[in-house]
Amino acid sequence: MIIAGIDPATKAKDHAISILKDNKVVVIYKSHNIPEINEIFLKWGVEKVYIENQFFSVNPKTLKDLAHETGKIMGILELLETPYDLVAPVSWQAYHNIPRKDKSLSAYNWKKQHQSDLIYKATLLSNYVIKDDDEACSVLIALYGGQFER
Repeated sequence: MIIAGIDPATKAKDHAISILKDNKVVVIYKSHNIPEINEIFLKWGVEKVYIENQFFSVNPKTLKDLAHETGKIMGILELLETPYDLVAPVSWQAYHNIPRKDKSLSAYNWKKQHQSDLIYKATLLSNYVIKDDDEACSVLIALYGGQFER
């Protein structure tokens, strides 16, 4: 089965899109271009997509921007008649045993540690060279969804 995992991003960054075939990472894309994302889904014949649902941001503008971007992706999938699920960050992170916030660390150090944990875990599970935490999230989201597709 061909599954995609998506970590949506605001316009300041690209969406990270991982394509898995039989739960193995085939390729990771980064794009914010809707026609290009549509072509990615068509090219790979994606059968199911898992999209990270929005977390509750302190910044309402960020929350609205992420919801807008997620809606555009969902629109593509509706047109392609490709099933998708929204996945809460807590769900996929708990599944992969990603540690919760360590209150003993400063916000900066926690963010760096969290990014490092995500990249390490995604690389370990996928045997794929993960370049950043966005790619790591998309891989881990797809692997989380893959457990339901066996």
